[in-house]
Amino acid sequence: MAVINDYPLTNAGAVAADADVAARFSGNKVKSVFVSFEVAAADSDGSIYRVARLSPQAIIKSIKIKSDAIAGATVYSIGVYKPLSLDGSVVSIACLVANTDINAGYAAFTELFAPDAANVGKPLYALAGITDANQVKYGTLDVAVVGVTVGTAAGTIALVIEYVDGV
Repeated sequence: MAVINDYPLTNAGAVAADADVAARFSGNKVKSVFVSFEVAAADSDGSIYRVARLSPQAIIKSIKIKSDAIAGATVYSIGVYKPLSLDGSVVSIACLVANTDINAGYAAFTELFAPDAANVGKPLYALAGITDANQVKYGTLDVAVVGVTVGTAAGTIALVIEYVDGV
């Protein structure tokens, strides 16, 4: 019978827990970004609503949404973009939330994102597919709601993004 008395590997970095930056936390304060914005009836498909600027090392705990019913708003995603000062291009259009239908709205705050077991403790840059070598290249990353299919009516979208600072 095997008895293990060692630090397990962590999913966050695939190294021993005692050597992994994400596993060295002895706890951290959860920070929240609260955002509410209007989608206009005239907004076109592919509109990008930049809602937070976070460190690439931020570890996302959850993203919750509350929204009006917006006719035709059938495909919304939440992803990561370079800051506008660095050309604003897409890094990953849907690394946090993919293809969410908000057509009927959300009357109460509803969780859209919580990391699955394999992604617990992973920083934003890793979720977005940025390599370790490139994580500091951007300085910050924009978290953006993308209206892939924006809809044909106006409405309000509110989000709460909870995260901890990575190291």
